[in-house]
Amino acid sequence: MTTQPGHPTPPHLGLAGRIARAFIDSKLTPLIIVTSVLLGLAAVWLLPREEEPQIKVPMIDVLVSMPGFTAKEVEERATRPMEKLLWEISGVEYIYSTSKPGESLVIVRFLVGEDIESSLIKLNQKLQSNFDRIPHGVSFPLIKPHSIDDVPILALTFHSERYDHLTLRRLVEQIDDAVKQVPLVAETTVIGGARRQIRVLLDPVRLASRNLSPAGLVPMLRQANRQSASGGLTSGNREVVIETGAFLTSAQEVGNVVVGVFGGKPVYLREVAEVVDGAEEPSQYLFFGTGAAGSSKHSSPSGRGGTSASTAADPIGPKTSSPGESASLSPGERAGVRGIETSNFGSVSALDTEHPAVTLTIAKRPGANAIAVAGQVLKKIETLKGTLIPADVHVAITRHYGATAAEKSNELLFHMLIAVFSVSLLILLTLGWRESGIVAIAIPSTLALTLLVFYLYGYTLNRITLFALIFSIGILVDDAIVVVENIVRHSHLPQNRDRAWKEVAVEAVNEVGNPTILATFAVIAAVLPMAAVGGLMGPYMRPIPIGASAAMFFSLAIAFIVTPWAAVRMLHGSRRQEAAANAECGVRSAESKAEPAHAGSHHEEDAFTRFYRRMMGPLLAQRNWRWTFLGGIIALLLAAMALVGVGWVKVKMLPFDNKSEFQIILNMPEGSALERTAQAAREIGAAVRQEPEVTDYQIYVGMASPFNFNGLVRHYFMRRGAHVADLQVNLVNKHERKAQSHDIAKRVRPRVAAIAEKFGARVAVAEVPPGPPVLQTLVAEIYGPTEESRLALAHKVRDIFKQTPGVVDVDWYVEADQPKTRFVIDKEKAALHGISAETISQTLRLAVAGESIDLLHQPREKEDVNIVLELPRTARTTPEELLALRVRSGDANALPEPGGQGPAPLVSLRELVKIERTVTDKSIYHKNLMPVTYVIGDVAGVIESPVYAILKMNKALRGLDAREFVDASGSRSAETRSSQSAIDQSLLTSAPTGIGIYNAVLPFTDQQPALKWDGEWHITIEVFRDLGLAFAAVLVLIYILMVGWFRSFLTPLVVMAAIPFSLVGILPAHGGLGAFFTATSMIGFMAGAGIVVRNSIILVDFIEQRLREGLPLAEAVVDAGAVRFRPMLLTALAVVVGAGVILFDPIFQGLAISLMAGEIASLLISRMAVPVLYFMAYDRAPKA
Repeated sequence: MTTQPGHPTPPHLGLAGRIARAFIDSKLTPLIIVTSVLLGLAAVWLLPREEEPQIKVPMIDVLVSMPGFTAKEVEERATRPMEKLLWEISGVEYIYSTSKPGESLVIVRFLVGEDIESSLIKLNQKLQSNFDRIPHGVSFPLIKPHSIDDVPILALTFHSERYDHLTLRRLVEQIDDAVKQVPLVAETTVIGGARRQIRVLLDPVRLASRNLSPAGLVPMLRQANRQSASGGLTSGNREVVIETGAFLTSAQEVGNVVVGVFGGKPVYLREVAEVVDGAEEPSQYLFFGTGAAGSSKHSSPSGRGGTSASTAADPIGPKTSSPGESASLSPGERAGVRGIETSNFGSVSALDTEHPAVTLTIAKRPGANAIAVAGQVLKKIETLKGTLIPADVHVAITRHYGATAAEKSNELLFHMLIAVFSVSLLILLTLGWRESGIVAIAIPSTLALTLLVFYLYGYTLNRITLFALIFSIGILVDDAIVVVENIVRHSHLPQNRDRAWKEVAVEAVNEVGNPTILATFAVIAAVLPMAAVGGLMGPYMRPIPIGASAAMFFSLAIAFIVTPWAAVRMLHGSRRQEAAANAECGVRSAESKAEPAHAGSHHEEDAFTRFYRRMMGPLLAQRNWRWTFLGGIIALLLAAMALVGVGWVKVKMLPFDNKSEFQIILNMPEGSALERTAQAAREIGAAVRQEPEVTDYQIYVGMASPFNFNGLVRHYFMRRGAHVADLQVNLVNKHERKAQSHDIAKRVRPRVAAIAEKFGARVAVAEVPPGPPVLQTLVAEIYGPTEESRLALAHKVRDIFKQTPGVVDVDWYVEADQPKTRFVIDKEKAALHGISAETISQTLRLAVAGESIDLLHQPREKEDVNIVLELPRTARTTPEELLALRVRSGDANALPEPGGQGPAPLVSLRELVKIERTVTDKSIYHKNLMPVTYVIGDVAGVIESPVYAILKMNKALRGLDAREFVDASGSRSAETRSSQSAIDQSLLTSAPTGIGIYNAVLPFTDQQPALKWDGEWHITIEVFRDLGLAFAAVLVLIYILMVGWFRSFLTPLVVMAAIPFSLVGILPAHGGLGAFFTATSMIGFMAGAGIVVRNSIILVDFIEQRLREGLPLAEAVVDAGAVRFRPMLLTALAVVVGAGVILFDPIFQGLAISLMAGEIASLLISRMAVPVLYFMAYDRAPKA
């Protein structure tokens, strides 16, 4: 709608005009400003702060045990039936399973965003309704749900050169009770150390000499550790409670238990066994080591630090605590505490710098503020020093996600303030201080309302939500600029000299209202479809489109409500502003429709504008010049896109982050001793500690380190066994070092790999992923008709992994052969001697692993003190030694009746069993009900993106013959091969010659050898596919919006032709800065498309205004580029300045590059290309 001279008021007010008229003189307007800012401040205060966004991915583990069953039996009897049942549940995306000898684990992963409670209910209902189908010998399922809230936000490692593993664990158990009192603390876990245990070390020779069997001691000890109520007696009007028996309360009492009679005398337990009150037999070790960067620092609850001790002790066999050494333990508790049995670990240079340690991890409740919870816990720890925590026990903060969240959020809030100040300064320099003040009001109001949306939407204040705000700053000011400039222009038109400011302001807002709404919704349409991205990456990035769309909508509302109100009060009566407005009259009127007064305005043009007019005149006049110009732009675009093809611009899902930690995952050959694993892990620790950026490291042997979100998805927390170890390596703050964490990990990898190779181990350096975690960067899922065919293909794939440059940390989910000895019972001989198979099994269990008989009753102990019967290590080194053990009929050493018959004779196991040697069954893996074998790896060095490693490996994979793996009979028995011959022959006949290679979907069948790429590649394909579909939706939405506005099918195409021009700047900028083109780069390109369309609308709208004023087409298009360049430049500069603060962020650098380079390129090209295209479109044919 255009206001003609002589009309004091517009004939009709649109939506924008009516809104402006309602609020321009309302008392509500200042309240709206104040209320929005206060609501934003309240949202900042109430929003929980975290470093990363919360991704709701319900994962539920279902575990069942089947003692004695082989892995194949477990697969068929338990795993497959459970998989088929759980696959019926709605919302399930993946089902992973592992079948091992005697146990089955099924991991159910639901779709991202599914509610954890409803998912758990559905799974429980499905299992409970089918309990009647549980086979004999299968336990009831144990169900354990997991979510991102289970990830500990804080890890405190208590270490000492003075105290041993047992004393430290007992100390930390008491600290755990105190920490649990802190509000909003969820699960706490004590990791490492040794539990107190009453170890009854049997002497087989003494047992035999007194006619006793090991299994016969079990019922005797249990009967001796009983106390029961026997009622009460009433006498003298008082009741006396009667109890029978007494609990065992000390190792001395355990040793005094009578376990038999020999030679007419009682036999005490201490006569046939050594009773030790001390640490359990080592099944795990945890050591704390100080790195080069932490050697001179003292640990404290306020930050990471190494030990402050000047002397060192052997960390495996340290000094034990004595009375008075620890203020946390009573003399009674300290009595009998002894060190852990040790073995020779070899010569390791780190021995003098590593000490026994115990780690306490703390998780927060869902929705709690990580910063506040961590701060309260550390405050509690500080109060325990000197009372519960002795002076010679050091506390190192080995994880502090509260501090990292605070640091990141504070850093981004500071960057946001810089962006706000920079954009305000830009407006001040270009428009003047009064106009900049008006526009500046819109910034805090809009940001505050957007923060409120985050709070109402359930988001947290994290790096993604803050980046969404920073990203929005550059574009949310444009609506206010458009409105305030048009108000200034209208106020100085001759016909408005004597009119009221309020009427002029309403008329000005009404004039630009519809085009501004169109341009704003074009930007929203460009951004909002990105919220539809699925998978793990969807909720990770969703705050960006949600926040940016909300900011744009609120900026539009603020521009129509607040800006006219502020303009009337701040601009009225300023002569200097009037002079400036007269000089600038008509220069910037975004998406407005000009009137004749605009056409007649004169202002001094700069040299660039005059040069532009001289260039455009001949360009429009000569048809060949026009086609040459467009051809040149297309050539530049194709050349820019070719940079990806030639490899100068690399594609990756997300770039490497710069964290202050990484892990080293060590897998020794199956069957390795715990001490051997500890030796390898400590040698790796000795190599890592030399790095100048390493503050400290923890060695977890036989167990997993505290897991993060990455470890949660990879199920690292389930790592157990003597052959596994984790090293948690902590670095100095990123502001105190030059090297990125990824560079440090690359630097240590060769030395770590060399040590692992010496021990025959497999090792991986695991960095914290910058986005959603995956099983590993490179994951090849191998499918095939038989286990042998999968194993044969996996061998080939693993070799290809190792031969591909840049592929590191190659491993596969196939265990090495572990020796297994089976004691086969001679049933006839056992029956003749009256000895049951259970008696023999119990004797062997007791001898090999020890058997927990009962509890020692110590009320003050925080953990159970088990009474364990076992053989000394020296008596159980080989299977043959166990054959000397004796058993008897009846399972017990019953005390003989006076004058009665004595107990049955003892029988040596050698007479009842024979030994067979074989290997342990290997684990069987399934994914979505199909058997699978995993080959995994990482990329570093030559290749930093899995995209290019996979492309190289695909060439080698295509050279494999699928028929070779269909007939891979391998080690199958003759009977099995015979039964499979017909199937194999059928498969060979119908099999394709090449291996099936899949990317985004699983193979339809496992009857043909196939490989499916998973890991980061799967998420990369998923993200770019969804972003591509979203971009297509963006183009359709923008086109529909512009067709409705311009009432033309051709004009929107001219406007949208400028979108790909931004790639001319985006791709070379990525290559020049050495940055990956990532998912955030794609988001920046899509968001920039909306801004490019907005600028193009400015040009085309002005062209059509000039045409309606009667100007020739050629003159109109030239005038549009000359006059509208200033608002386009201001918009582009605001985007560049706003995005500049995130240019050096490791994750969002791509977004910043896309916005900045894309805006500059499209600004320079669109100023000429869009007018030329419009001229060519309507010079040849009438407007459609």
